[in-house]
Amino acid sequence: MHPEFKKKPKVCPRCQSTALKDVYVGLPPEDIMKLAEMKTSAVTIVGCFFDSQNPSWVCQSCGYKLFKS
Repeated sequence: MHPEFKKKPKVCPRCQSTALKDVYVGLPPEDIMKLAEMKTSAVTIVGCFFDSQNPSWVCQSCGYKLFKS
């Protein structure tokens, strides 16, 4: 079981970092692909299929996965 959030938290519950990335699922447009390739990007791409195992946000500092309820 993982914790769920109604909206994007301001800090990671594990490490307290504010570097939380939005997760993009599916084949992204080219501008999102370029954005995700940047190390400081606020976006990460997790795959092409939607399922309950896909997080809504990922901590850039510790890799903790956060899920939307």
